Amino acid sequence: MKKAPAQLIDEEFISVQPSLVRALDGRMEDAALLQVLHFWLRVSTNRHDGETWVYNTYQDWADRLGISADRARRCVTRLEGGGSGPIVSTQAERSSGQMRKWYRIDYGHPIFAEV
Repeated sequence: MKKAPAQLIDEEFISVQPSLVRALDGRMEDAALLQVLHFWLRVSTNRHDGETWVYNTYQDWADRLGISADRARRCVTRLEGGGSGPIVSTQAERSSGQMRKWYRIDYGHPIFAEV
């Protein structure tokens, strides 16, 4: 068998439902970020107030998605929707005094009723 091209599934990959992309007005990158967050929420052990949270920097999101940190920031901002989007975020101070941004998905958000 020939070696597959580097762009084809010999590395971690992201699978996105077309219905999710449609629910996000065709924004594939937003759907990919939401899917990656969903995956990490399933394995995260970070719990607070009965919710599971994941923390990442914009560069962390960018590295996972293969996009720039600025594009990742725009995706996160759109998905937060000014506090009414499917992603809920909060910032908390670490013991070192640095701020860390935490994320979770509002699985009851109306966008998921459309999917």
